[in-house]
This record gives sequence, C-alpha cells and structure tokens, in this order.
Amino acid sequence: MNKEQINQFISKNAKRLGQVLIEQALLLLALWQDPTISKKVKTMIAAALLYLISPFDAIPDFFVPLGFTDDATVIAGLISTLNLVIKPEHRAAAKAKAKEFFKTV
Repeated sequence: MNKEQINQFISKNAKRLGQVLIEQALLLLALWQDPTISKKVKTMIAAALLYLISPFDAIPDFFVPLGFTDDATVIAGLISTLNLVIKPEHRAAAKAKAKEFFKTV
C-alpha cells in the first residue's frame, strides 16, 4: 500500500464514501506518513486503510448505502483508539486534502 493507491481509491470513490469517511481516511494517512508515529500504530493504520480499499470485507462495498458501514466503523474505531497521538496538524492536513478531493468531484 502506498500513498498513491490510497489517493486513487479516495478520488474514485469520494462521492460514494462521503466527506466524513474520506476525511477520516486521510487523517489516518497523515498519521501513517508522520515519522514520529510508531511502527505498531502504522501497522494498525495500514490494516484499516487496506480494509477500506479491499473489495473483500464484511459488507461488500457495492451494497449501497450499507457497503461502507463496516469500513467506516473500522476507521472510526481506530481513530478513537489513536486519539492521543493525533495532533492538530494531522487533522488540518486531512481536512485540507478532503476539501481538495471534493472540489474536483
């Protein structure tokens, strides 16, 4: 998984996923790119982002509108768990990037 794969997935699915889930995924991506974040945390983030982009999960993504509820739950749960390591600059970067995506879709 790399930044480009995540960005392509988000660009392609932005309208279907909704701005909140996109912003949360971008928040995790901002954390994952931070060199001060531990490998353990980065592994959890990678797993959550892979779950988001994987077509094989508990509720298949093509079942609109329920398809992304399991993905959103995984992402929100991880963000809640990582709340102590999330910095304001991570949130600001995610919010700015989400606005960029929604300008172009």
